[in-house]
Amino acid sequence: MNTLASISAIGLTLGLALGTDLTIAQGTLPKHQDVETVTYQIEFTNLWNANDHASYPADAHYSPIAVIAHDRGFSLFKLGGLASDSFEDLAELGRTAKLDGDVADAADAGKVKAYVKSAALWPLRDGTPSLAFTIEVPKGTELLSLATMIAPSPDWIVGIDSLPLMKNGQMIERYKEALFAINAGTEEGDSAGNFSLDNAPTNPPEPIAVLTGTGYDAPFATVEITLAR
Repeated sequence: MNTLASISAIGLTLGLALGTDLTIAQGTLPKHQDVETVTYQIEFTNLWNANDHASYPADAHYSPIAVIAHDRGFSLFKLGGLASDSFEDLAELGRTAKLDGDVADAADAGKVKAYVKSAALWPLRDGTPSLAFTIEVPKGTELLSLATMIAPSPDWIVGIDSLPLMKNGQMIERYKEALFAINAGTEEGDSAGNFSLDNAPTNPPEPIAVLTGTGYDAPFATVEITLAR
């Protein structure tokens, strides 16, 4: 059986602004004997708004945030590279079933160390909704990647590719980054204001790239990663 094939819901209720409840789907850690672990808190804060961005549809939201702790043998996405089938599914529809399978296979090969998914951040209302959740990783884990769909965009995400978790032989204690919109390069309809899930595929696919220009020069979110004490 794949190590991470079983994704179970755990009953964590998180404090989202304006009172929306969130539950977290927790991927099981690979089974290692006598492995010391550390816990990181991940806080995701929305910055998407009508004043700073090209469009802010009434049903604006983020899909579940997929967070993967891994080594250099695994990649969720690469700027300048082409989207995998599982990354395309996440970017276009916010679905993670294909990603679950990729992560499970990589965990069996020892390349993925931990995997969690938040609930969707839905809906976005006035204010700055945020959510916080944790991931437990084996001490010494090299990298952490995450992604969530900017929905209902054609194929846009915000995310981090392969953040180093080790510095000078120690696990990092804190990291914060502003997240800009990234185009997965798999679906047409990237003009400003086009928020549709039913667009023609980009043929051939284009390299994954940060969206630029007026309305995309402000971050859509921030993420802060903190070592729990």
